[in-house]
Amino acid sequence: LTLSKAPNAHQVERLKNGNTFVADLGNLLEVTRDGKEVLHIKRPANDVLTARKLPNGQIALITRRWQLLRLDTSGNVLKSVQLHDKRNAIDRQQILDNGSVLVAIPFENAVVEYNSDGKVLRTYKASSPYSVTRLPNGNLLLTEGEGKAVEL
Repeated sequence: LTLSKAPNAHQVERLKNGNTFVADLGNLLEVTRDGKEVLHIKRPANDVLTARKLPNGQIALITRRWQLLRLDTSGNVLKSVQLHDKRNAIDRQQILDNGSVLVAIPFENAVVEYNSDGKVLRTYKASSPYSVTRLPNGNLLLTEGEGKAVEL
């Protein structure tokens, strides 16, 4: 699968329909297994930190200005929420199916969960967390600065 429209892809996800969703700083793409483009949203500001196609078809993304955006498949902004500025958490987020966001913040020794309205739902203590993901059982799996994987 060649990603010529997202040459600096930093995120890729296989969707339930078999397509692949790809994000780089300036592009959001969805392509079929044979490489046919079915979605392409350009972000001229090159501001995409992380993005995810949600089960309802909308796209959630976090920008470099820490805005949590919901887009339709044409790229129109449906919702915009300002998250707290966590510059030291770049590339350490996960957008969940419900639009909530997990953010690992190493210099605060914490993982913060925000809801889709940008409100803090929960803060988890962790030792220099680097990455975080929600497991199917609801627990968190994260990596910590000492080279450990921890389940909370």
